Amino acid sequence: MSYYIYNFILFLISLVISNLLLKRLINLLKYSFLDIPNNRSSHSNAKPRGGGIIFVIAALISSLIAYFKNDFESIYLIPLISLPLAIVGFLDDKKGLSTKIRFFTQVLTGFLIISISPFLEFFPNKNIFILIFIIFISILFISGFINFINFMDGLDGLISGSMLILFSTAIIKIGSLIYLIPLVASLIAFLRFNWEPSKIFMGDIGSTFLGSIYISMIVQSKDFETFLCLSLLPFPLFFDCIICLIRRLLSKQNIFDSHKSHLYQRLQQAGWPHSKVSLTYMLSIIILSFSYLIGGYDYLITSIGLVSIIGIIIEKKYAVPFKKI
Repeated sequence: MSYYIYNFILFLISLVISNLLLKRLINLLKYSFLDIPNNRSSHSNAKPRGGGIIFVIAALISSLIAYFKNDFESIYLIPLISLPLAIVGFLDDKKGLSTKIRFFTQVLTGFLIISISPFLEFFPNKNIFILIFIIFISILFISGFINFINFMDGLDGLISGSMLILFSTAIIKIGSLIYLIPLVASLIAFLRFNWEPSKIFMGDIGSTFLGSIYISMIVQSKDFETFLCLSLLPFPLFFDCIICLIRRLLSKQNIFDSHKSHLYQRLQQAGWPHSKVSLTYMLSIIILSFSYLIGGYDYLITSIGLVSIIGIIIEKKYAVPFKKI
């Protein structure tokens, strides 16, 4: 069977199954995984969460397919490595877990991701202390990445739409990431039910798992330029998180307390509907992805500057001011 026909059939099957599963999940999860709005929520109605379990199922199935095709490489271990993180996220969606348990799982996941990646080959110096330091910083980077994705999962369609673009870009650019095809199909199906007005949320199981899969893909990069570019593609999401974190530190707020200070939250508070905010972030990521695909690193850096300027203008003109939060 042709390579492209096989992948297209795999995509269609994954899309159909994901749609069917989501229809069942919406009814099942509303009894035990109901997200009750609180003072940090951007929604006003209780809705089921935990729908991100379909991402886990899709990724695990693709790993099994690769195994039975005798095409199993270390990269196909990523869904398995990320599985404990998904389980902890699922339990957290159910009843809430301590920060220590979640952080320990993230650190363990980060260590396992680094252990199967060629990432350390970028650093020729094999001094044991330098390697330990690099591994330590890498694990913090991975944990931070996962948490940033989780922090940004607060509006209908924002993270599901953004991650759909990011994974699709990686498939187009790298080409060998076939294990992502069922995951992309599940994201398309999920976005249908997660777009405003949403019927289901992905929950921590979805956001942390997606973050783990994407950062794993980054550290599996064969060269430093690919590593850097894939790291920069989610820039609009991270720019929001980092600026918000710096502002909260400077204003002496407790950065561990829940809040509604992110730009996407302040835009929504200013009257922007979820769909408009989500589309704004998605469009900015599309601009970066298109620049990367047609021009590589140089075009991507230029587009990041453009997107940053647009983001600053949007905040100044439309968002609720940070100090009033």
